[in-house]
Amino acid sequence: MKSSISLKSILVLFGFSASVWVLADDSALIVESVDKKACSLVLEQACITKKHDAEKKCLPWHKKEASSKGANTVLIGETTVTTHRRPMYDGTSKKVKETTISASYYLCPVEAASVDSSQSVNQQVKPAQDLSIEQRLTQLNELHEKGLISDSEYKDKRASILNEL
Repeated sequence: MKSSISLKSILVLFGFSASVWVLADDSALIVESVDKKACSLVLEQACITKKHDAEKKCLPWHKKEASSKGANTVLIGETTVTTHRRPMYDGTSKKVKETTISASYYLCPVEAASVDSSQSVNQQVKPAQDLSIEQRLTQLNELHEKGLISDSEYKDKRASILNEL
């Protein structure tokens, strides 16, 4: 049985506070807020997909795009979903769902991209050690299957979890 994975699961597994999203592919961080005084806007982009799991496609795409444009921080903006009917050859129509996830790419100093510890005191996520080993391995596997962590990160983290036995 497949269960859904949440941002909180990613954060718990890797020990980050709840206001910063970190994915494994590229060097860009996906964040919930940016210090616009310290960071400079590089580009605004939108990812448009007809896939059911738009975040699985668009978040890594935004990270890759941001890195290729020289940005190190991605601020996810508005997500819109539209549906329309597409005519088929047999005279019927098919319902098509299209998801657009917009984002702004920023170049930030490292300390501006991370969260101020005083802001995140109330947003702490419970440590990964509070979860059972089975739960942590399940979350790790889900992250790997969704492409949110690389093969080497998966193997390293799996080995460290199993070493706790």
